[in-house]
Amino acid sequence: MARPRKEIDLKAMAKKRHEELTARREMIDAELKSIAKYLKSVGAVKGKRGRSEKTDGARAGSATAVVLSAIEKSKKGISIDQIMEQTGSGRQTVNGILARMKKEEKIKTASRGIYIKA
Repeated sequence: MARPRKEIDLKAMAKKRHEELTARREMIDAELKSIAKYLKSVGAVKGKRGRSEKTDGARAGSATAVVLSAIEKSKKGISIDQIMEQTGSGRQTVNGILARMKKEEKIKTASRGIYIKA
């Protein structure tokens, strides 16, 4: 018993589309693998234990490192709002980081609400 022509055409189309998607998936997997390798090399990807590979002080790419970098770049000091804008972090995150860095004497206040590197 022969299959209707329409069913054969659908089968061929499905098979062709499957092959196309499989080829695209292989390309995407290869690209993801290379990007993951790069991110791991720069310390932006967490290791198996949930910690970054680099552990010397503030890790590269960590929120603390980003806030400290923003403070270091400002010559006259920087406010919490400016830090939030530059880093994309929320107020609670920035306040917590600033409090910890002040306690560790990495930064100090130039005036009320303005922070500079110690």
